[in-house]
Amino acid sequence: MSIASPPTPGPSPASPDEAVSTNRTGFVNENRHVGSSLEEARAQSEERYALAMESINEGVYDWNVETGETYFSPPLRIMLGLSADEMVTSDDWLQRIHPDDLSGYRRALIAHFKGETTRLETEYRYRTRDGSWRWVRHHGIALRGADGRAHRMVGATGDITEAKQRERELQALGEVGQAISSTLDLQTVLSMIVARATRLAGTDAGVIYEYDEPREVFVPRATEGLAAEIVGTMVAAPVRKGEGATAPSHYRAHRT
Repeated sequence: MSIASPPTPGPSPASPDEAVSTNRTGFVNENRHVGSSLEEARAQSEERYALAMESINEGVYDWNVETGETYFSPPLRIMLGLSADEMVTSDDWLQRIHPDDLSGYRRALIAHFKGETTRLETEYRYRTRDGSWRWVRHHGIALRGADGRAHRMVGATGDITEAKQRERELQALGEVGQAISSTLDLQTVLSMIVARATRLAGTDAGVIYEYDEPREVFVPRATEGLAAEIVGTMVAAPVRKGEGATAPSHYRAHRT
């Protein structure tokens, strides 16, 4: 007579509580995976945005119109050379707009708040920490409440000083070219050139010299921004050969 071995017991079925716990663990793990993917995607998106803004030399602002409190991104503050404590409200920015450009900025802003423009876009000069003036292009879009009134303004500001300089240079070249083509009078052309060159250089005065070879001196041929008395003195005692571009002592003494 043979004795059969008892059957090997199989795994016990999971209790309802254990099954729920297992499912919950899987659900949590899956959520963690999804959450991690979302965080990575968000980080990549923010990095792309930051790089894009840096590539076009612009900084972001977020203005609470009702309270005046404003977020200025680091690139925007770097343009001004200011710390976060020095750039807190919209007034901190307004106080740095050039007085001659402030009314134009306000007109563009009010027109946008009234809904007359789809977006704010304007250009103006602003004062940096060292007191110098630079050009910016300012744009943004107002976010409105149910009543249609703007309660928030989000946008960006970028430095366009170099572009403005190139624009002025091209304009000056065009004006000089027009002067040359419209007259045969050399003095008129030289006066136009020195006037435009002085403006482009951002100086108060400018001089074009003509070299008098027999006398070996440089005589002023066209001037800009100089009093007649100073010009007369320069003609009477011209710059001698070897003095280069340095003005003679009598001219330096008359400069203000």
